[in-house]
Amino acid sequence: MSDYLELIVYKDIVDRYNITNRSLLKSLNKYCFTNIATLVSFTKLYNDFKSQGFKLSKDTVFNYLSHLEDAYAIFTLPIYRNSIKEEQRNPKKIYAIDNGFKKIYDYAIGEDMSKLYENIVFLHLRRQTKDLYYFKQNHEVDFYARIDGKEHLVNVSYMIENEKTRKREVDGLLEAMDYFGMDSAYLITKEQESVIEVDGKKVYVLPLYKYLLESDKK
Repeated sequence: MSDYLELIVYKDIVDRYNITNRSLLKSLNKYCFTNIATLVSFTKLYNDFKSQGFKLSKDTVFNYLSHLEDAYAIFTLPIYRNSIKEEQRNPKKIYAIDNGFKKIYDYAIGEDMSKLYENIVFLHLRRQTKDLYYFKQNHEVDFYARIDGKEHLVNVSYMIENEKTRKREVDGLLEAMDYFGMDSAYLITKEQESVIEVDGKKVYVLPLYKYLLESDKK
């Protein structure tokens, strides 16, 4: 896997774009793959790398991230807003083409199972549509997608036994359903399965494997 990643970085990106600041690209690579399913701000990345002693501009960070996207190593997910300008003013979320890339840089993945699950769901949705966003008002919802004219809302949480976690995930979906005028959404977990109904709205709680299988049948 590490050889494959090196091939993407050095053969497909360094050679194609004549990258001179290879150490910066390596650091950015590591950042992206250890922070999948998290929000990223170009300004924050620029400031972080600058504080580490790298000589760079904000355009450099943007361009290197774009190169990683062009190589299909990572994807960035915008927030859902009514205008492109509003989307661009907000941080984006990072996803990787392969969960295994995270393990190359970060062996302590046990605590990040929700993020790994979220990355799988992202890839599953991304294969079906490019009309894909995260959504946020008072709560954040992992995915809002439009597939073949139908809207989908999906949250991902590896474990929801904790009542606060369960409430947060469900409340976010209910808020998004109100906003989009929808009556159903999905909450993807490790193994729980149920239907939560609130004021005529339904949240289908499904294990990841079952969600992937059922979606593929549709």
